[in-house]
Amino acid sequence: MNVACAAVFFTAALVVAGCEQTVDMERYRGEHTLVVNAVANTDTTIMASVSATWFYTDTQKPAPYTDLNVELLVNDQSKGLLPYSDGLYRSDVKPKAGDRVMLRTVAEGRELTASDTMPDGVTIENVDVKVEKVAGPGGVQITPEGVVSFDYDMAYTYTISFTDKTPGSHYYYVSVSSPTFRVPTFDYSYDPHFVATTQEINQSLSFLKTVSTNGFPFTNAVDSTARHTIVLVERSAPFMYFAAEDRERVVTIFSITEAYYRYMVTLLANFDVTWHGDMTEKGLVQPMKIFSNVSGGTGIFACTTPERVRIALPMFSEQPIYY
Repeated sequence: MNVACAAVFFTAALVVAGCEQTVDMERYRGEHTLVVNAVANTDTTIMASVSATWFYTDTQKPAPYTDLNVELLVNDQSKGLLPYSDGLYRSDVKPKAGDRVMLRTVAEGRELTASDTMPDGVTIENVDVKVEKVAGPGGVQITPEGVVSFDYDMAYTYTISFTDKTPGSHYYYVSVSSPTFRVPTFDYSYDPHFVATTQEINQSLSFLKTVSTNGFPFTNAVDSTARHTIVLVERSAPFMYFAAEDRERVVTIFSITEAYYRYMVTLLANFDVTWHGDMTEKGLVQPMKIFSNVSGGTGIFACTTPERVRIALPMFSEQPIYY
């Protein structure tokens, strides 16, 4: 019996030993790639950074390139070099919708170019918001007026209507921000535009959630008209809405290029590993290519045209009870 047990333990030890393998990561270290990340907006400064990729085992990121000649061209006309300040190359040139914008530079003897066309914007026609109490975890909030106890959340349903200025396929990114430090949570699962984006992303991840404190990309592929209506739900504890300034919101629909949309989708498809995980806990995973419109390197030149409206959320009619 003891011999049999010893044989079992010996066999198990061989199996465990057979599963172990030392991987020399340095064998996979290749030449680094130059990276350009830039954004051109019709109402803000053009900003760009030039850096390089680093290897997984590196303990420190390489420093960005700060002394390059980065040239800006709009419709093939040079607008001069972008000076470097506060960690970025910047230009005060504000391209218009339809302008072809290009950045061009040379780093380590390699030419880098990134270009795209400024998209046409939209017109936000109406933002309707309805408020209701929904089941929530509950809690207690101490205010100058006293202690407030609650067992529910507030849900604000936004119905946003907007119109394209030109026909064709369009790409967007919707964002709702607050001037206060509190960032609400939004649920994008109520609208087919966002569900279509999620289905596109879920070709890689089947469990991606549509609840986020950030905005969300979408397209006009689900409808063929120039006028669109999207629905999203903001939800948080009731004390987040007591003060009038806490109910102020800025609704922004960014018209974005197809390249920028594809870049966002591939980033979201890598969400779990790239943004929310430590690869040492997951082991080696299958790499996924991130969309890029940079020639001579990688990265993204994001061109956007925003449309913004300011609104005030309605106050729920039921007043808090202080203790």
